[in-house]
Amino acid sequence: MSEREPGAGDVFLSFLLGGMIGAVLGLLFAPCSGEELRRRLKKLSEEFKEDSEDIIREIKERTDEYMEENREKLFQKKKQIEAALEAGKRAYHKKRKD
Repeated sequence: MSEREPGAGDVFLSFLLGGMIGAVLGLLFAPCSGEELRRRLKKLSEEFKEDSEDIIREIKERTDEYMEENREKLFQKKKQIEAALEAGKRAYHKKRKD
């Protein structure tokens, strides 16, 4: 199984999740009324939703860019392999005729 280095998205996501967990724990252990706690949790969940949507949008954009870059590279490699196979076939047939 290959291990990969964590990317910027992984680090950012870890940071975001750690911050959200810390914020929720801070709210739960802070002395306040139930109504105040619910209001804070609602605000926190809305912020988390917005941040999550931003992260998902960024991941989709990066994935699309990555796929497009690699699709072109794959197409170029395919052309190279086809050209090499064709040259090999020509050389084989030429050698057989001689």
